[in-house]
Amino acid sequence: MENKNKRIMKHHISWTIYLEAVMLLLVIYYGYIFVKYYLPDYRSRVAKRPTGQDPADVLPAELMAIEHPASAAFQAEAEYEQQLPFQEAEQTMADSDRLLSQAKQAIDIAAKRPYSPERTIQELKEIAHTFPTLKGSPYLPGIAEVISLKCEETGTATLTEDEVSAWWDDQ
Repeated sequence: MENKNKRIMKHHISWTIYLEAVMLLLVIYYGYIFVKYYLPDYRSRVAKRPTGQDPADVLPAELMAIEHPASAAFQAEAEYEQQLPFQEAEQTMADSDRLLSQAKQAIDIAAKRPYSPERTIQELKEIAHTFPTLKGSPYLPGIAEVISLKCEETGTATLTEDEVSAWWDDQ
């Protein structure tokens, strides 16, 4: 009968309980090692850290004076909109949205037919000429960029942003 109880006790510990016990012992062991050997170094590093901003998040003084090109474009756009009455500024924005949608549609159609960049450019110029209010608009560089990238992406024509912007000077 004693033999039977010993056999039961051998199988009483499951693998799950065994692995949990080993993991607990490892956590205790490595916690002791950390406290004994690494805690003073960790405390000194934490104490040296500035309480304010992280130095990696602060720009050097040399870079603070440089104006980001995107911010200049936004500033020019805001100044332009302040000069115009509200309805005109809204109309200009609506015109630029309509122009872009028509231009993208024309480029998508041109991508489905045989390669003819002259024809595509002529169609895009005609679309641009239907929106003379955009001449001198701060939206023009963005429009030119979108059109040139869309043409490059679809392989319909090779255009630079300056070429697209010059379409309004041709009027």
